[in-house]
This record gives sequence, C-alpha cells and structure tokens, in this order.
Amino acid sequence: MAGIVHHPGDWPYKMQEEALKALLELVLPALPRDETEASGEPQPKKAKIDDSGANMHDNTARPGKKLRPTHRGKWAPPKPTLKPAEVHPSLRYRAPTACAVPAIWADALAGVGTLPVPPSAASYYWPPPFVFENAGGKAQRYLHNHLRIRGFCQQRLLDPSLGALPPRIAEWRDGLWGDYTVHELQGSSTSLTQQSKERQAIQQNVRKLFSRTAGLATYQPDQAPVFNAKTVSLDLVNDPVLRAQVIWEAHEVNWRCELRDLDAHLTGSRDWPALARWERETSVSRVWTSEGTGLRLFPAWGDSLQASCAKWWCAPEPDWQLGGRTLVELVRVVQRWPGLPGLLRIPHPESIMDYEADRFSETMRAAVDFYVKVFINTYHRLPIPPAVLPADW
Repeated sequence: MAGIVHHPGDWPYKMQEEALKALLELVLPALPRDETEASGEPQPKKAKIDDSGANMHDNTARPGKKLRPTHRGKWAPPKPTLKPAEVHPSLRYRAPTACAVPAIWADALAGVGTLPVPPSAASYYWPPPFVFENAGGKAQRYLHNHLRIRGFCQQRLLDPSLGALPPRIAEWRDGLWGDYTVHELQGSSTSLTQQSKERQAIQQNVRKLFSRTAGLATYQPDQAPVFNAKTVSLDLVNDPVLRAQVIWEAHEVNWRCELRDLDAHLTGSRDWPALARWERETSVSRVWTSEGTGLRLFPAWGDSLQASCAKWWCAPEPDWQLGGRTLVELVRVVQRWPGLPGLLRIPHPESIMDYEADRFSETMRAAVDFYVKVFINTYHRLPIPPAVLPADW
C-alpha cells in the first residue's frame, strides 16, 4: 500500500484487490462438536418411549391382580398411567405447526426415532424454529424482538471481527427475550451453585453482546421493527402469515448454514486455499440457488424468493420434475462425503433430470436420508430441515 503514495492512480485497483481478498476470507463459524457442557440450559432428558407401549409404566388394574385395601378399609383407585417424558425437539422430530416441512424430510427425521442426550448443548446458527413454537406466553415477545435484532444476527454470522460462535439454545432464548441490562451476578458467591454461576455468566455475556457490541437497547413493546418491507407492531406479530414467514426463515437459514458447515467439516475445505474453498462453497449453495455464492445464506425476500430456494418435490406430488435441479446439486455435493451409499454413486448427476418418477423419488429419499444420518453422526442432534415455501409469498 505504501507505493500508492508515489502512484496515486493505482489505489482503486489495490483497494479492489483488498476488498476481494476480505470477501474470499469470510468463513462461516463452525458448529461445536463434542464440547463439555458449560451452559445453564437444562439438558433434555431421554424419554423412555416405545411405540408398542411396553415400556410405559401402567398401574391400571388387570384381571387376576387384586386391589390392595387402604387402611380405612376402602379400595384404593388405580393410579393413572404415567406419560413418558416429552423429548426435546433436537432429539426427536416434532412437526412444526406454523409451517410445513417437505414430506421427504419429515419422513427421514421421524424415522430416526429418539436420539440419546448429546455430550454438549446444541448450538444453532439462527434461532431454532422450535424456540418460537414452544415458547408459550413468551412467543409473541420472542418473535417481535427477533425482528428487531435480526439484522445484527446476520452481521454476526459473517463478520469475522466479531469472532462469533453459533449460540446455544439458552443463549438464543436470552437474546430473543430482549433484556440487555448488564449487572453483577445475583446472590453471594457462596450461596450460588456452580451451575447457577455459569448460567448467570452466560446470560450476562449475551446481554453484553446485544447492548455493547450491537448497541441495542432493552426490548420495549412499542418498538416497530421492519420485516419484508413491513413495519411490524406487537399486535401484527400475531398475524399467522407473518409468524409463518419468520419460522420458515428460521428453517431455511439454519438448514443452509448446517449444510455448508457439514460439507466444510467432511471435505476439510476450511483448510483449502481461499479460491478453492470459495468455489466449493458456491457449489454447495447451488443446492438452493443458481445465483450468487456460498455467502447467500439468507432468503432474498421479494420477487426473487421463489427462484432462490430449493424445491423438495418428488413423485407423486404435482410438478415433481421441478425438484430435479435441487436433487442434482445435492447429489453432486454429497458425492464428496465419506460413506456414500451405492444408490448415490451416479457418474453423471445431470442424468437425474431424465429419471422416471419412481427412480427419482428413490434417489431423493436416499440423498436426504444420507444427509440426516451423517449430520446426526457428526453433531449428535437432529438437523433443522428446510420448510415448504408457499407459492403466494
């Protein structure tokens, strides 16, 4: 850069070179794997679920089993059947209510059953959809504040100066709640348990992130963020279409980021030269869009939304052939992964465009099943699937 002082006409080209270099060096932060739990988020318990009902506790009286009399001589009523513990959505598939998941993805995830509790808390690139779905009375505030902090969450995901790791579920909940007041730990150092100290420390770090790094004030109900060119008041958050759009975006962003990160881990592309890595990331992004680069992780709300999303249609759905391009690009991506099943060893993936309905469906199912299997083996939780994009958005 010093030579520009003597050759001022060269500075536009040099600055363009530096800008391009900075762009090429942008790397999506990796999802943590097998890290020790340090969050205060309660770990979901593994439910003892058996579809046959054999493992459920059943204290109902049966023929041949006598009822025991109580101390007053009255017969005690049979105890109610105990329900199995509800399994966390990251460990057992639970269909969303605000939007639909493509049938081929729902089948693959439901077929997994219940996963064991992972060694570390799950992290997500974007608020996981079930945080909004299972928030109860907090859902309205979560959704409204999410639209307010959404821009910073996008910046944080790709800005290397922030050194951001994907937040855990508890951290997402703290961020979505919107209390960004930083204060000292509550309680004396002797009265707090180690878990409480860690939980409060993580909570304060989240508050510092949004209040100091992002410069955001604590959430207020009268704030009106903008989403999809619309000013959103607190009352408008209850609109079913808006709610569905926010949750659909949560599915889409998480799925795109997870696919990119899984591919980077399996191929080792993070250690490749910048240009080779950039080309690989662009190849991965072609699964959902034919335009742009691997940095296109966020849906382009507007006229181009339909054209910039994957299509997970397969027979016997109408127009199932339109899912051909998505399947071709997905097969191209997974062919570089270890453990590829024989059905996906297709010498020329472009030939998928000429498949008959049955063969096409079989191939798409194999590709989605393989992705789900590899993701679970790598991150020990269920992946976030893409959601169905309504035609009228």
